[in-house]
Amino acid sequence: MKSNRVSKNYVDSNKLKNKFLEIVDVLKKQGYTEEDITNLIKKPKEGIPVAIFSNDELSCLESIVKFLKENKELAFSEIASLLNRDQRTIWVTHSKARKKKKEFFVISDCEYYIPFEIFRDRNLGVLENICLYLKDVCNLSFHQIAVLLRRNDRTIWTSYHKARGKAKK
Repeated sequence: MKSNRVSKNYVDSNKLKNKFLEIVDVLKKQGYTEEDITNLIKKPKEGIPVAIFSNDELSCLESIVKFLKENKELAFSEIASLLNRDQRTIWVTHSKARKKKKEFFVISDCEYYIPFEIFRDRNLGVLENICLYLKDVCNLSFHQIAVLLRRNDRTIWTSYHKARGKAKK
C-alpha cells in the first residue's frame, strides 16, 4: 500500500514538473528571460508593499487594511491582531476604503516592503511609522519617500520628525 502512494506521488510530481516546463516555454516565447521567470516564481516578500500607498483616495491605514483583507484574504480578527487594533476599527476602516476604491490593489513589482511589526506601535501614527521605517531602515531621502507614497515632501518631513520626537520620549 505504501509503495502505491510513493509511486502515485512520483507520477503526480512528474506531471507537475512537465506542466511547469510547458509554462516556462510559453513565457520564454513571450519574451521573458530566465531571470524574469525566476523572479516570478520566487517566494513573495512578506509585509506591506509600498506600492499600495500610491493611491490618493485612501489613507495609509485604509490602504493597509484593504490590502490585507482583499489581496491577502485575512480575516478582520487577523488584521486587528497584526496591526494591534480593535477588530471593529478594522471593519469600519475596510468598509470606508471599499467605498472609496472598489478595485483590488494590483501589485506588479515592488522594491520596498514594510514589515507588519512596525504598525504594532500605537504611540506613532501609521504614516509616521512608514516614514520612520523608510528613512531609517531603507535609507531613502524625504523626496524618495514622498514620491513612493504620493505625498508632499513637507508632509513626509513633518511626519518623520514628529515620529523621531515621539521615539525620543
